[in-house]
Amino acid sequence: MNISLSSWASKILRTQEALLKKAALIQRAKDDAHIANADPRRNEFAVGSYVLVEYHSSIVRRGPANKFNTFLRGPFKVLRHSGDTYFMYDSNTRKEIEANISILHPFHFQADYVDPTDVARRDVLTSFIVESVLDKTRRSTLDFLVKFLGYGDEFNLWLPYSEMRDNIKCHEYLIANNMKNLIPRTKVATPKAKVTNEADNQKTVTARKGPKPKSALRRSTRPKA
Repeated sequence: MNISLSSWASKILRTQEALLKKAALIQRAKDDAHIANADPRRNEFAVGSYVLVEYHSSIVRRGPANKFNTFLRGPFKVLRHSGDTYFMYDSNTRKEIEANISILHPFHFQADYVDPTDVARRDVLTSFIVESVLDKTRRSTLDFLVKFLGYGDEFNLWLPYSEMRDNIKCHEYLIANNMKNLIPRTKVATPKAKVTNEADNQKTVTARKGPKPKSALRRSTRPKA
């Protein structure tokens, strides 16, 4: 049986169209199932918003290495995203970081009362030990350039006086640079006056009168008649 070229081509095209329709139906069914089983916490984060990031988990530990840290680190400012990968700005290191959307959580705050930069700084102050204060600058606030123990200069951070005012390394820097007046004064408790009872007071008064006169002493030792 001879089949013309045009008939063969038409049959191939119809078969191809049927396969494409079937593939589209299969893909749609998979997409619907994926959406139905998706994590309800999954979300999209707008550029300019702030997010919290989970710590990388391991077999040994889940969460922060330091028990004084919160379970989520940040917040970080969203710069952009490519698919499920988000790129954020770390205000502590002043560098860009990236993370998968599955470990991101929204950071809710009132802009009139909370500064996300101040919140993020707490992770640094509880995770790292200040080795020394290198420099200072006065902009809108007094800031100090801080070096952390065990970390290179690329990790140095500018921290405000409000966060460093109680740090001993900051005190050493202030003393060395004739800024001792910025060290907070600690309140020293004054000792309370000793409370004595009436009998003790009477003894004290008697003792202050001095020894008895000799005439009184002679009269007290004269034998009775």
